[in-house]
Amino acid sequence: MFNKLLKKRKGFSLIEIISSLGILAIFMGLVSSIIFMSFRSREVTSEEHALQMASRDLADSVTHIVRYSTATFIMPESSFNSTNVDISLDFIPSGGFLTDGWNYQGVIDNTIVHLRWIEDYMGTGISGHTRQFLFDGAARNLSYELTFRKASADIDDNLVLFDLSVITLEGDRLDGGVGDRIEINIPSGAHSLMSMQIIDHSSITDPGVALAYRMDELPRVTPTARVVLVLDVSGSMDSPTGGAGIPAISLPDP
Repeated sequence: MFNKLLKKRKGFSLIEIISSLGILAIFMGLVSSIIFMSFRSREVTSEEHALQMASRDLADSVTHIVRYSTATFIMPESSFNSTNVDISLDFIPSGGFLTDGWNYQGVIDNTIVHLRWIEDYMGTGISGHTRQFLFDGAARNLSYELTFRKASADIDDNLVLFDLSVITLEGDRLDGGVGDRIEINIPSGAHSLMSMQIIDHSSITDPGVALAYRMDELPRVTPTARVVLVLDVSGSMDSPTGGAGIPAISLPDP
C-alpha cells in the first residue's frame, strides 16, 4: 500500500525548477533595482539640496554687499584674475594690484574668494587684504560661475544683476564618488541703497567676475526740531471770522 502511494507521488521536473529559479532571479533583480534607484534618488536630492542652500547663502552675501556698500565697482575678468591676485596667500600685503581700503568678492580659478581690507594684520602693523575661500570648486568637485553687470548703462541705475551657476563635474559627486551631473542656476539682482553710483567696468567680451566695494561708516546726523509759540496781543484776532464784530476771545491788556 505504501509503495503504491510513493509511485503515485510526483516531484518537480528539471524544467520546472529552472523556470522557477529564472522567475525568482528576475523578481530579485527588479526589487534590487528599485531599492538602488530609491537610494540614488535620495542621494541626488540630498546633494542638490546642499548645493541650493550653499548657493542661496552666497547669493544673500552678494545682495548684502550690493545693498549696503558705500561705493561699488564691477571688476572684469581681465583685471580680477590669478595673474594679478595671488589667492594662495592667506594675507596679501598692501602695495600690489588690490587697492588699499577696498574689499573684493569674486571668482578666481573656479574659487569664490572674499578679500577683506585690514589696517593692522595680527598686530604686525602691516596693512593688506586677508583671504577667505567661500567656495573652493576643485576641493568640492564643483564648477562655479559668478558674473556681475549693471541692469543698464544709465549712470543713475543702481541695479546690479548677478548670475550664479554651480555645476558638479562630470561623473563626480560631492563626496568624490560617481553620480549624476547636477547644475543649479540662480539669477538675481539687488539695488544699491548706499552707493551714489555703481561703476561697471565689464563688457560682453570681458564679463564682470568680482565686486570691489567699500563699507565706510557714514556720519550720523541727529535730527533737531524747534517749536515756536507766538502770542498775538495786537487784538487782530479778537473778532470772529464771520465778521459779526463780537470779540471771540477777551485778551488782557498787555
